[in-house]
Amino acid sequence: MSGARLEKRPSSRVPFGRGRPGAPELGEAPAPVAPVVDPFLWVIAAGTPTTLLIKLRMVPAADWPTGVYWFGEDVLRVGLVAARELPRDRTTLLVRLMAAGPLLASAVPEVARLAPDALERTVAEPILLDFQRMLGQHESRTSDEQEFLMSAPRRTRATC
Repeated sequence: MSGARLEKRPSSRVPFGRGRPGAPELGEAPAPVAPVVDPFLWVIAAGTPTTLLIKLRMVPAADWPTGVYWFGEDVLRVGLVAARELPRDRTTLLVRLMAAGPLLASAVPEVARLAPDALERTVAEPILLDFQRMLGQHESRTSDEQEFLMSAPRRTRATC
Protein backbone atom coordinates (compact mmCIF):
# COMPACT_ATOMS: atom_id res chain seq x y z
CA MET A 1 0.00 0.00 0.00
CA SER A 2 2.99 2.28 -0.19
CA GLY A 3 1.81 3.85 -3.42
CA ALA A 4 -1.85 4.03 -2.44
CA ARG A 5 -3.18 7.43 -1.62
CA LEU A 6 -5.71 7.72 1.16
CA GLU A 7 -8.53 10.05 0.42
CA LYS A 8 -9.93 12.21 3.12
CA ARG A 9 -13.66 11.63 3.10
CA PRO A 10 -16.20 12.63 5.68
CA SER A 11 -17.14 9.72 7.89
CA SER A 12 -20.58 8.28 7.48
CA ARG A 13 -20.48 7.29 11.14
CA VAL A 14 -21.69 9.93 13.52
CA PRO A 15 -20.42 9.70 17.08
CA PHE A 16 -23.00 9.04 19.84
CA GLY A 17 -25.90 8.90 17.44
CA ARG A 18 -25.97 12.58 16.52
CA GLY A 19 -27.53 13.19 13.14
CA ARG A 20 -29.86 10.21 13.59
CA PRO A 21 -33.55 11.09 13.12
CA GLY A 22 -34.96 12.00 16.52
CA ALA A 23 -31.54 12.18 18.18
CA PRO A 24 -30.71 15.44 19.98
CA GLU A 25 -28.28 17.80 18.32
CA LEU A 26 -25.34 19.24 20.21
CA GLY A 27 -26.55 21.54 22.96
CA GLU A 28 -30.07 20.07 23.04
CA ALA A 29 -31.41 18.20 26.03
CA PRO A 30 -32.13 14.55 25.33
CA ALA A 31 -35.76 13.45 25.16
CA PRO A 32 -37.15 12.10 28.44
CA VAL A 33 -36.71 8.37 28.88
CA ALA A 34 -39.41 6.14 30.35
CA PRO A 35 -38.52 5.08 33.90
CA VAL A 36 -36.86 1.69 34.15
CA VAL A 37 -38.22 -0.72 36.72
CA ASP A 38 -35.37 -2.15 38.72
CA PRO A 39 -35.17 -5.94 38.59
CA PHE A 40 -36.41 -7.88 41.58
CA LEU A 41 -35.83 -11.54 42.43
CA TRP A 42 -38.57 -13.49 44.20
CA VAL A 43 -37.85 -16.78 45.96
CA ILE A 44 -40.79 -18.95 47.01
CA ALA A 45 -40.15 -21.52 49.73
CA ALA A 46 -42.75 -24.01 50.97
CA GLY A 47 -41.41 -23.79 54.52
CA THR A 48 -39.63 -21.15 56.53
CA PRO A 49 -35.88 -21.21 55.76
CA THR A 50 -34.84 -19.97 59.21
CA THR A 51 -31.10 -20.31 58.61
CA LEU A 52 -31.34 -18.29 55.41
CA LEU A 53 -33.44 -15.60 57.11
CA ILE A 54 -30.87 -15.26 59.89
CA LYS A 55 -27.68 -15.44 57.80
CA LEU A 56 -28.94 -12.96 55.20
CA ARG A 57 -30.56 -10.78 57.86
CA MET A 58 -33.82 -10.78 55.97
CA VAL A 59 -36.50 -8.58 57.48
CA PRO A 60 -40.29 -8.92 57.36
CA ALA A 61 -41.72 -6.79 54.58
CA ALA A 62 -43.85 -3.91 55.83
CA ASP A 63 -47.26 -3.61 54.17
CA TRP A 64 -47.08 -7.20 52.92
CA PRO A 65 -48.68 -10.34 54.40
CA THR A 66 -46.91 -12.34 57.08
CA GLY A 67 -44.34 -14.61 55.45
CA VAL A 68 -42.80 -12.07 53.04
CA TYR A 69 -39.22 -10.95 53.73
CA TRP A 70 -36.78 -8.50 52.10
CA PHE A 71 -33.04 -8.64 51.55
CA GLY A 72 -30.60 -6.36 49.80
CA GLU A 73 -32.53 -3.09 50.08
CA ASP A 74 -32.10 -1.20 46.81
CA VAL A 75 -28.97 -3.08 45.73
CA LEU A 76 -29.83 -6.78 45.39
CA ARG A 77 -33.62 -6.45 45.76
CA VAL A 78 -34.60 -9.96 46.84
CA GLY A 79 -37.96 -10.98 48.26
CA LEU A 80 -38.52 -14.31 49.95
CA VAL A 81 -41.99 -15.77 50.42
CA ALA A 82 -42.24 -18.37 53.19
CA ALA A 83 -45.49 -19.89 51.92
CA ARG A 84 -46.15 -21.79 55.16
CA GLU A 85 -46.46 -18.44 56.96
CA LEU A 86 -48.84 -16.84 54.47
CA PRO A 87 -52.43 -16.21 55.54
CA ARG A 88 -54.74 -18.99 54.37
CA ASP A 89 -56.97 -16.86 52.18
CA ARG A 90 -57.78 -16.33 48.54
CA THR A 91 -55.14 -13.61 48.06
CA THR A 92 -52.33 -16.10 48.72
CA LEU A 93 -53.84 -19.23 47.15
CA LEU A 94 -51.87 -19.25 43.88
CA VAL A 95 -48.57 -18.65 45.69
CA ARG A 96 -49.28 -21.50 48.11
CA LEU A 97 -50.05 -23.76 45.15
CA MET A 98 -46.74 -22.81 43.50
CA ALA A 99 -44.85 -23.58 46.70
CA ALA A 100 -46.18 -27.14 46.49
CA GLY A 101 -44.77 -29.59 49.04
CA PRO A 102 -47.03 -30.16 52.02
CA LEU A 103 -49.01 -26.99 51.24
CA LEU A 104 -50.32 -28.30 47.95
CA ALA A 105 -52.76 -30.85 49.37
CA SER A 106 -54.34 -28.29 51.70
CA ALA A 107 -54.68 -25.68 48.93
CA VAL A 108 -56.38 -27.99 46.40
CA PRO A 109 -59.74 -28.10 48.23
CA GLU A 110 -59.65 -24.28 48.40
CA VAL A 111 -59.50 -24.19 44.61
CA ALA A 112 -62.44 -26.62 44.36
CA ARG A 113 -64.54 -24.40 46.67
CA LEU A 114 -64.12 -21.34 44.46
CA ALA A 115 -66.79 -20.33 41.98
CA PRO A 116 -66.24 -21.99 38.58
CA ASP A 117 -65.44 -18.62 36.98
CA ALA A 118 -63.07 -17.42 39.74
CA LEU A 119 -59.76 -16.22 38.31
CA GLU A 120 -57.71 -18.38 40.70
CA ARG A 121 -59.67 -21.48 39.73
CA THR A 122 -59.45 -20.67 36.01
CA VAL A 123 -55.66 -20.40 36.31
CA ALA A 124 -54.98 -23.29 38.71
CA GLU A 125 -57.43 -26.02 37.76
CA PRO A 126 -55.98 -27.00 34.34
CA ILE A 127 -52.49 -27.14 35.83
CA LEU A 128 -53.66 -29.24 38.78
CA LEU A 129 -55.53 -31.62 36.46
CA ASP A 130 -52.43 -32.08 34.31
CA PHE A 131 -50.37 -32.73 37.43
CA GLN A 132 -52.94 -35.30 38.61
CA ARG A 133 -52.81 -37.10 35.27
CA MET A 134 -49.02 -37.11 35.31
CA LEU A 135 -48.86 -38.47 38.86
CA GLY A 136 -51.49 -41.08 38.03
CA GLN A 137 -49.10 -42.53 35.45
CA HIS A 138 -46.21 -42.90 37.91
CA GLU A 139 -45.82 -46.17 39.76
CA SER A 140 -44.05 -44.64 42.74
CA ARG A 141 -44.95 -41.35 44.43
CA THR A 142 -43.68 -39.28 47.31
CA SER A 143 -45.90 -38.89 50.36
CA ASP A 144 -46.66 -35.28 49.30
CA GLU A 145 -47.68 -36.47 45.82
CA GLN A 146 -49.89 -39.20 47.27
CA GLU A 147 -51.51 -36.69 49.64
CA PHE A 148 -52.14 -34.36 46.69
CA LEU A 149 -53.87 -37.13 44.76
CA MET A 150 -56.03 -37.98 47.76
CA SER A 151 -56.97 -34.31 48.32
CA ALA A 152 -58.12 -33.80 44.73
CA PRO A 153 -61.87 -33.54 44.23
CA ARG A 154 -63.45 -36.91 43.33
CA ARG A 155 -64.76 -35.67 39.99
CA THR A 156 -61.21 -34.93 38.80
CA ARG A 157 -59.52 -37.88 40.48
CA ALA A 158 -61.37 -40.24 38.12
CA THR A 159 -59.59 -38.62 35.15
CA CYS A 160 -56.14 -39.79 36.28
